[in-house]
Amino acid sequence: MLAESEAPKARAVVAIARQLAERRGSERSEGDAALRRELNQHFELLGRRGARALPAAALARALLAQLSGTQRDIDEALNDAQQKLSMFGL
Repeated sequence: MLAESEAPKARAVVAIARQLAERRGSERSEGDAALRRELNQHFELLGRRGARALPAAALARALLAQLSGTQRDIDEALNDAQQKLSMFGL
């Protein structure tokens, strides 16, 4: 559903989500700072694109919250991502 220029960025966000999902609980890693920088870049770029890129941008925001936010921030970002996904029937 994404434009050719958006798809690789969205795939990268999903790959990071899978990587973080494999961790146990709130386990931190030395590579978290690099992940935050990459996610922030994807979040900003995808957020500026068309509406179809919004779910990927929202997922990037949720992952950023997971890496550095409070539980409230995480829950809010995840709810936003779910709403954006449901806009497209996903």
